[in-house]
Parts: sequence; C-alpha cells; structure tokens
Amino acid sequence: MKKITGAAWVSILCALLAAGLVVALHQLDPQYLPERHNLDQYMLGSYGWMMRAAFFLLAAAVAGLSYSLIVETPGDSKLGAFLLLLAGFGFLFAGLFSPGPGGVATLLVEQVHAGSLGMARATAALGAQMVAWRARRGQAGWLNLLLAVVLAAAWFWLRAAPDGLAGWQDRAFAAALIVWLLSSNLANEVSK
Repeated sequence: MKKITGAAWVSILCALLAAGLVVALHQLDPQYLPERHNLDQYMLGSYGWMMRAAFFLLAAAVAGLSYSLIVETPGDSKLGAFLLLLAGFGFLFAGLFSPGPGGVATLLVEQVHAGSLGMARATAALGAQMVAWRARRGQAGWLNLLLAVVLAAAWFWLRAAPDGLAGWQDRAFAAALIVWLLSSNLANEVSK
C-alpha cells in the first residue's frame, strides 16, 4: 500500500469530523427526532453552528476526494470526480443557507438550501457510482463499488420518503456517504 496523499487525508479527516459533529448533535440537541426531522433541521436549533460546520466539512471531504481523483490519480473517472466536486459545492451552499422550519422552504434562502442539498445528494450518489465502477480493482475496489451501490440505494430510499421515515432516511444517506468517502479514499490509495 502506498502512502496516503494530502488530499485523501483531508477528505478522510473531514468526513470523520462531520460524522462526529452529527453524532454529537444527536446528544446535545435531542429535540430533533429522526422520525420527524431531517439532519439539516439541526441548523435551526441551539447548536446550528455545528450542523453548518458538518456541512462545510462534508463539502471539504467530497472536494478532497474529487481533487485526489482529478489531479493525483490519472485515468480514473473524471466525470465522476466532477460530479463529486458539484456535490461539494452543493453541501457548501446547504451549509451557507438555512432550511425552512419543518422542512418547508418558503423563503429564497430556504429554497437555495433545499435545492443545493438535493443537488449535492444526487450528484454525490451518481458520482460515487461512476468513480467506484471505474476503480473496481482488487478487493478494496469491489468493496467500494458495493458501498457506492448502498449509497445509491440510500438516495433512492430518501427520494421515496414517507412521513415518519424521512429523518431516518436522511441519516442513512449521510452515513452511507461518509462510509463511502472513507472507503473510496482508501481504495483509491491502494490502487495507485
């Protein structure tokens, strides 16, 4: 195994920190129950800055992987890496703009948040498929492909969210994305 590059380390560290912030939010601000609230609703609570930071860290994690794929790994899926870069911008804008109360986007800033987050999720799921399919070398690559399929399944499940499950689906997508980011960074480094 080769040495992990700077961009991959940034991506891994940011993904782990984002996950840690979200786990901490569940303990610090328990009023946002998974049955009733998506993760972005934490931005409206007492610890909203932590959710904003989690979005910014997730943007950096996705952008770090994208950079690693574009610059440091010649020959891998550039379109998939570009879609991941778009996802990074989506997560960045989702962190800059607040969601509407109860998930209803009525103001322009709330609509920008909702649109950015929706675009980030869709491009992350599609970009993950492209990157993982292209990089399926060895056991690490096939595991990464399996995790990308789980991420896509979580995205489709999120899109079909019935009342009472949207918060759980949102959390499942976030967890699948973070696990895929970690796996993808490591699989990418192993295959170099």
